[in-house]
Amino acid sequence: MNNILYSFILLLASTLSCQQASKSAVQKQDRSIAKIDTVLFLASEDSCFLRITNKDTTGFAIDFLNRFSEESGVPYRLVICENQSAVYQKFLAGEGNLFLDPSMHDSLVIVDNRLTSYPIVSRTLKANSKALADVMFGSYPELQTMPRTPWKRMESSLSGIKETHLLVQSKFRMLASDSLFLNQLNAYIRNVEFRADIAFLKNYYFGVSLPINMKRYLILRFRNGALSPYDNLFKAAAEKYNWDWKLLAAVSFKESRFNPTAVGGGGAFGMMQFMPSIGRKYGVTIHSTPQQQINAGMKLLYNAYASWSQIPSKEQRIKFTLASYNAGKAHIDDAQRLAEKYGLNPLVWDGNVQLMVNNLSMAKYHTDEVVRFGAYHGHAHRYANLVYQIYLSWSVR
Repeated sequence: MNNILYSFILLLASTLSCQQASKSAVQKQDRSIAKIDTVLFLASEDSCFLRITNKDTTGFAIDFLNRFSEESGVPYRLVICENQSAVYQKFLAGEGNLFLDPSMHDSLVIVDNRLTSYPIVSRTLKANSKALADVMFGSYPELQTMPRTPWKRMESSLSGIKETHLLVQSKFRMLASDSLFLNQLNAYIRNVEFRADIAFLKNYYFGVSLPINMKRYLILRFRNGALSPYDNLFKAAAEKYNWDWKLLAAVSFKESRFNPTAVGGGGAFGMMQFMPSIGRKYGVTIHSTPQQQINAGMKLLYNAYASWSQIPSKEQRIKFTLASYNAGKAHIDDAQRLAEKYGLNPLVWDGNVQLMVNNLSMAKYHTDEVVRFGAYHGHAHRYANLVYQIYLSWSVR
């Protein structure tokens, strides 16, 4: 892969040597982010990094910067440009302090006066001529000012390259005078790299695989036809509600590994991890028998399922139910209202209400007028899907 890129660099050597005027223009700027109140982020509309609708402006870069701004206290303002070439031209003209190169590669050494952040997302793409061209544009933005005719000639020379794979990284760029800001941004990027909400956004926008600590889950397997010593209790409780007992067992396995004496964070207890206030409502305590705990958990699940009768898809309805079990229905109701407001489908969990549950940790969303129950910082957006996957794995044995 590096050999292919190196060959491409040789093709561009003479062109890049003619671009030094652009670099000197960058060096003459003296407008550090530290000297202004708001970071000006230059970006062009893109289906992944920037999405503009009549309801909202989203996209991975926007969702990422929103979190950074809120958690670091550094405000930013979005400056929308016609295309990536216009982004670079405005940056050279001092009309912005920060921009994103969507496609870069570490084999290319950047020797200009612009700083480069750690990657906010890395993707493995096929190394066809378009991907290589995007990488060159990302690594050498001055090529954005290059006449199209010679560029098309060089691009066509790549058409015979045998396809392999290329690790494409997306990084923020800024002036060298903004090194203090870069340090702050880089520290944030490193801190949130495997955080659940950021990992979810990478998966949502790009299909990037979830990190091991979110993906690998040692699911118990049937042994001699049994999952646990409590299978008969799960079956008896589920039968009363015409419910699949393996789904009830999946919740218990995720919550406590079938441990009737488990005590979790915030005082949650038992096989089904009832919070004390909910436990009192359903008549169970830490001292209740496994049968009582399982019966109460089944009743809570059934009530939640019944409350989502407007969801037409059974699979989606189950996921709404599981999310409610984890977060409480009030927060899922808030996320549903947000989904409807921002043009998503309020009757679909995956990628719709699920995304808004994730966003409820941000002030922009949990202070919205349609939100009635405030911020939510839990993990219901992945809890529901994980429990459902456990259930499916047991159902297809």
